[in-house]
Amino acid sequence: MKLSEVSADDFDAVFYPGGHGPMWDLHDDADSLALLNAFAKADKPIGAVCHAPAALVNAKGKDGEALVGAKRVTGFSNSEEDGVGLSDVVPFLLEDALKEKGGVYSKGEDWGEYVLVDGLLVTGQNPASSEKTARELLTLLKVLPGYEPAPGKVVYGLLPHCKASVLTARAGCLSYIRPQCAAQCCGPR
Repeated sequence: MKLSEVSADDFDAVFYPGGHGPMWDLHDDADSLALLNAFAKADKPIGAVCHAPAALVNAKGKDGEALVGAKRVTGFSNSEEDGVGLSDVVPFLLEDALKEKGGVYSKGEDWGEYVLVDGLLVTGQNPASSEKTARELLTLLKVLPGYEPAPGKVVYGLLPHCKASVLTARAGCLSYIRPQCAAQCCGPR
């Protein structure tokens, strides 16, 4: 399924897994931005981990301002990018871009688990943060006032009792979260 074929009306949340791809493919992709803007406008949870917060950089919140503006956010840090030797390869440094859009960026130790939740936005710093980022996103679904899961939509693998439909978006394609997908897309569990 292509991003252009997806409606936020059909899902309860969206999760962007990491990898360097979003730095090139999703930060200015019109379909991805339209999807994120629709989720924000509908007050639906949005999650991103590692380099995937790059997809959030140009997205707009419900108020039409930067989605990350004045929000506590994290993502792959400048020091981690230096650590993998790709600071001069990536099109921009994610930490800097989030700050430039008004995000209140913070980070934990390099390569350690670090996740921030600000309202309906969940961000994780690096691959070690993948599972916790996904779990925090699913937790938001359980505590939303009046939340009713979409009939027939199930998240596989992460929380078996959760009946939410969570979309994972990556480089122009989508899938439901599955244990094998989470391991492949988001790093080791």
